[in-house]
Amino acid sequence: MKVAPAFIAAAIGIAFTSTAYAASPIKTVDTGTTEKGAFAISSGLEFADAKGSDEFAGLTGEIAYGVSDNVDMSLKGVYLYRDAGASKDAWGGGDPSFEGKFRFIDEGDSPISVGLISAVKLPSGDKEKGLGNEKTDFLALIIMSKSFDKWMVSANLGLCIVGDADKTDSQNEGEIYSIAARYKLTDALDVMGEFYAENGAHIRYGHYQYLELDKAVGLGVSYDITNSISLNAGGIADLNDKNDDVGFNISVDFKI
Repeated sequence: MKVAPAFIAAAIGIAFTSTAYAASPIKTVDTGTTEKGAFAISSGLEFADAKGSDEFAGLTGEIAYGVSDNVDMSLKGVYLYRDAGASKDAWGGGDPSFEGKFRFIDEGDSPISVGLISAVKLPSGDKEKGLGNEKTDFLALIIMSKSFDKWMVSANLGLCIVGDADKTDSQNEGEIYSIAARYKLTDALDVMGEFYAENGAHIRYGHYQYLELDKAVGLGVSYDITNSISLNAGGIADLNDKNDDVGFNISVDFKI
């Protein structure tokens, strides 16, 4: 993959997180939230090959705040480099998103924990450069997680409205289905895998917002260097032969 020198030279950002929250290297999310009164700042790098033609590199960032023991709010953004082959390369900001996460059932009170994410994707990326879709998108995502022994299993089910609500002629719907398992291999090392699927309109949310994934598998790893610093890496590959989309991301978390 061809990547701009500026991204090769870019330092990976440091993430400030609580013990209940960590940036995930896969697309499936769990019900964990940022500790009440704490901030979590995360950044990293993403690389992706979309449909064997366009290639992307992105510098990602996220800031979250724990509103209560079971609620947090976050803002996510990405700065992109796009290599469009014969077309002109492009630089610029992608589409940021603002989201709230609410865990309304804790695992101690039920066999599983259950939460809801409500997100708005804002149309700031340049569509002509291939960095955004110039539409305001809305996402509602149900999250379920179950922990036992060294395992955590999470499932996501979501609906996205792509386009402005007052312009029904430009509005489409898309659905998300995913399931993931995370296993604590050692005290410091977690490994994870997922199956992720989208149906209907392309959903620009989470990792690799510029990939039009159909049915995909993802893998991830998280390693705790110390009690407060961890490294994350993940990748995803579309199972649809027509797309052949692939992506990879790396990040560093610093917990306080």
